Amino acid sequence: VREVRGYRRLEAKIKATRREVSQLSELQKGARKGLSKKYNKLSIPEALETAKQRLTALATRLKRYKGEAEARRINRMFSTEPSKVYSQWQGNNIGAD
Repeated sequence: VREVRGYRRLEAKIKATRREVSQLSELQKGARKGLSKKYNKLSIPEALETAKQRLTALATRLKRYKGEAEARRINRMFSTEPSKVYSQWQGNNIGAD
């Protein structure tokens, strides 16, 4: 349950950062006026680049967390039911060919 809440929080941050990137790109095109307080000390291209880097970092973090959670799940399953893990691996290998 704790992991799910963490994912939800991280996904909310990603959603907010996507919105910022979209707003900044519209601002750069001239469709909007005014820069948010968060980026008012930066020029529009710098603010856009900063937001994009933040988005990339957050998405990478989420991907890493999900990968680690999957590895923990597999390790837990292996300690109790190794045959199930092996059968899943066999199933994945068949689908990849």
